[in-house]
Amino acid sequence: MHHALPGTIIDDGEYERIGRKIANKLHRSPIAAVTVGRQLQRNRRKSFWEATANNDVLNETMGALWWSYQQLAVDIRPCFAYCSTFPRGYKLKRDQLVRIWIAQGFVKTGSDAAEELEDVGERYFDELLTFSFLQVQRTIFGTETKAFTIHDLLHELAERVAGCDFHRIGLDWSPKDIPQGVRHVFIATNNVAEIAENYLDLGNLCTLIIKEEHLTDTDRNHDLEKVFESLFMRMTKLRVLIVELNHKTKGSFSVPASIDQMKHLRYFRFKYKRGSTWYRLILPSTMSKLYHIQTIEVLPRYCEVTRPEDMSNLIHLRHVSRSLIFPNVGRLTSLQTLPRFRVCKERGYELKQLKHLNKLRGTLMIEDLGIVRSKEDAIEAHLTQKKGVTKLDLSFFGYWRRDQDIVAEVFEGLLPPRRSSGARYLVLRMSIIKVS
Repeated sequence: MHHALPGTIIDDGEYERIGRKIANKLHRSPIAAVTVGRQLQRNRRKSFWEATANNDVLNETMGALWWSYQQLAVDIRPCFAYCSTFPRGYKLKRDQLVRIWIAQGFVKTGSDAAEELEDVGERYFDELLTFSFLQVQRTIFGTETKAFTIHDLLHELAERVAGCDFHRIGLDWSPKDIPQGVRHVFIATNNVAEIAENYLDLGNLCTLIIKEEHLTDTDRNHDLEKVFESLFMRMTKLRVLIVELNHKTKGSFSVPASIDQMKHLRYFRFKYKRGSTWYRLILPSTMSKLYHIQTIEVLPRYCEVTRPEDMSNLIHLRHVSRSLIFPNVGRLTSLQTLPRFRVCKERGYELKQLKHLNKLRGTLMIEDLGIVRSKEDAIEAHLTQKKGVTKLDLSFFGYWRRDQDIVAEVFEGLLPPRRSSGARYLVLRMSIIKVS
């Protein structure tokens, strides 16, 4: 009743009577009590409560969780099933998961034409969180983190509803365990080549997540590059590609040129665990032919990225990471995430490139504003139109000879938009180097 009628005082013994009947069916299962209780909170009709109390499926914990799953909206169910792709205890990030759902086509826009897919996906996420299908990860001190996990029993439920479309391959994998026609695969082993070449239907694969472990030399790196060169040629339906490497030495990784064969690729994420202070990811010139790509994430943020010059051809790009900087970003009017923009004297890096990027949201860092010469140049960025930007970080750093009045004028031209409600944060970092 704590979850079914939180903070509510109802002088009606019927709710308590029915609630006790439902609670007796759940056999003291905490996760069942939470999920069922929160579904009852959403629908307080006595007839619904009575029908629930008479439903024998609640007699088993997994049956109660199955009943709660059936109460979810139809559009949200495949999003929950997709979570079975990740191992138990895996730390999920909200933005990452929503962008993957969008890449897979699970998120549908509503009647509001101005609403972005990300807004709808976040509502899906929040509903799963509300009904405890996703849970906030807590530290040993009881504080919340920005990561989310799935309860083991709910993960088992996700596996059941997902069926043979989803599969995880670990260190103890067996060929007989891999279902025919699997479409979404998580591989946590160093035998990627053997598994992909012999046991996966690459032509129908929509998700490939590779988590390589214990890499101590660059030779293994080159082997993986060769494996990808072949795989990319055949994974023509792939929509999500995630590669996580565990390096203990400095090095680089070259993405094969054959990546352009994956015409439907929408989400690309590359991450290496911190084993050194320097690492380079080399993106081929063919990367600019992935016209459907929506998200390119490279982690950690200090990873050096070598990329083709014509990245601005990717007109459907919605999210890029901090480490990816390229010219003529102003052409990408669908961009929502641009954590870092550096002003340069070279063509294509002018402050006015931000003019038409009015879908930007979250944090926007603008560096090297010392190059900007006047308030008029600053106004051309049209920051007043960036309603979704919630944190603005301005760095006045440059080699120039002028007084602070010009800095004040430029700053005034970059004033963020005013909002009628909600918090707004402005971070100003000013660093002026005097030239003798």
